[in-house]
Amino acid sequence: MKKSILNLSVILGFAVLSSGCIVHLKADGAEFAGSSIKLKESFEHDASDITTLFIDARAGDMRIRGVEGQTTINVDARIRTNESKSYELSIVNKGSTATLVAKNETSNWSGKSGYIDLTVTVPADILLDIKDTSGDMLISDVTTDIVIEDRSGDVRIKNTGGVKIDDRSGDLTIENANGDVTIDDRSGDINVSDASGDVVVSDRSGDISVRGANSLNVIDDGSGDVYHSDIAGAVITK
Repeated sequence: MKKSILNLSVILGFAVLSSGCIVHLKADGAEFAGSSIKLKESFEHDASDITTLFIDARAGDMRIRGVEGQTTINVDARIRTNESKSYELSIVNKGSTATLVAKNETSNWSGKSGYIDLTVTVPADILLDIKDTSGDMLISDVTTDIVIEDRSGDVRIKNTGGVKIDDRSGDLTIENANGDVTIDDRSGDINVSDASGDVVVSDRSGDISVRGANSLNVIDDGSGDVYHSDIAGAVITK
């Protein structure tokens, strides 16, 4: 799909788009905070031929929810940027993969940092591959597997397929994962409950709690306690 580029001037700083896009809004109703402004954007992207959504996000919170029967990727964004609007918010297709980019190139002006908070609904059976720099994350109701690379911020995942996550800092909660759970974590507490598959954890620091899994293998635990219950098979802790 050819990427379209738009420069719009709207009263509420709000755009609804039906194709892959980069949007930099100039909104008369934007809220100014020193040299920063706050904007809202919203768009819908056809996902009828998409099997995987890759998200490349910088600073900002992220909420993703799967919806049964939905055939679009719907994005609502809240953005804080500078007056030159130096950010990118785009979604494009390459084969059966859609790539959503949310990057704010501005930081530390007037003591404030830029961010893009995302609320996204997706088809429930879409595969998710997420690279996130900072901010809290909530993912729910996606029936397929999820891969996450996260640098900082708390992560909560519930009612999904299998989960593979590389997490540098922040607490991690995974509930009702229908598949294997693989965690590589630097710091922060880990809580896993009701995983149907095997749970494998490599952890540098923080407590680990696993309640309900086929098996548990803690291959590395630098510091912190390990708690487990209702494990059907083998339990290996070090």
